[in-house]
Amino acid sequence: MPRAVPHVPPPLTGPLILWLLPQLLMLGVCAGGLTWSRAQPLPADRLTLHLVVSVQIIVLFLLFPMLLNGWRKVVVIVAASGPIWVAAMILSGMGWPAMLSSAGYVLLWMAALWPAALNLKNTRTQLHSCTLASIWLGIGPLLWYLRAESGVNAKLSTWSPLTAVLGLLNDPNQVSPFAIPLTVALLAGVIFLIRRRFIENQITSH
Repeated sequence: MPRAVPHVPPPLTGPLILWLLPQLLMLGVCAGGLTWSRAQPLPADRLTLHLVVSVQIIVLFLLFPMLLNGWRKVVVIVAASGPIWVAAMILSGMGWPAMLSSAGYVLLWMAALWPAALNLKNTRTQLHSCTLASIWLGIGPLLWYLRAESGVNAKLSTWSPLTAVLGLLNDPNQVSPFAIPLTVALLAGVIFLIRRRFIENQITSH
């Protein structure tokens, strides 16, 4: 009788490095006082929370099949993010409401993308999903740029997770406009979980 192969949990070191390294580099650059643009009215350190959270959203959307495909990874990544958020808040001089609202936004996107990461087992589907996520991230900055070039008041787009979190940082109390795509994604995540449970029940019944 063949012996059951023990379940080996996915490694944590690689995903944790991919998650933390860009954020730590951004913290170091901002702490070093790098001038991003002569036209930028704010010094680099005052933009730390904006830039760190933007990096988190970008890395999360580009690598979510690798970062969120196990509950142990999610717990470790969330725990490691806490000190990053606090350090970025202190360096930027922004208060707790801005930090907590942006951190909550990132955590909710983790919750929305986690069911998809559990279901995307095929490498090809993972690649296609990350490509679509990249396009989604780029919609907001592209719309902002086109509106600015046309002379229209270039408000941040609420339909891109990247620009939505920047708008949320600028006004932590105005949550509703930025919750529209997040709510849709959370509902899709619930559907993914129900689908996964239905497939697992079918397999066990046979």
